[in-house]
Amino acid sequence: MNLRQPQASLGPRRFSLVVLALFAAAALGLSACTAEFIAQHDEATVRAVTDLLRKVDSFLIKLERALETPADADDARYEKHVAFYDEIRVDLNLIRVRAKALPRNERTVRQIDDLEAALKNFEDLHRQGLNRQVVTTARGIISQAIEAILKAEFAKRRGP
Repeated sequence: MNLRQPQASLGPRRFSLVVLALFAAAALGLSACTAEFIAQHDEATVRAVTDLLRKVDSFLIKLERALETPADADDARYEKHVAFYDEIRVDLNLIRVRAKALPRNERTVRQIDDLEAALKNFEDLHRQGLNRQVVTTARGIISQAIEAILKAEFAKRRGP
């Protein structure tokens, strides 16, 4: 008694069709799956960072102007601007919390941390007393940190 069932043999043409169908199914499956290694573009982050740039840049320009003449130097004293630094900390925290909530957004979070460090360094310098050159240099550094965040967000919009 032979319990073995006869094996069906696929002819060469039928085998080619089966292989072609498998490749087509695999290709469709792969095209439907896109690997994402960075977060999606976030327009709210772009708006918040742009608003922050406007606030910080306006503040630094006012400091530069106040430091141009000795009579206005009193307007540049740190004590007169503590509320501004508090407001900026709140803005940065809101931006960071949003960025952390987005999956695969570690790069943006690190850039926000870099920006926060630059602003903290400037605040420490401001406490010690400023001159126009320090403000101008800090303005460039802070603008570069903000620009890096915006460039990364715009690159996300274009995709990898």
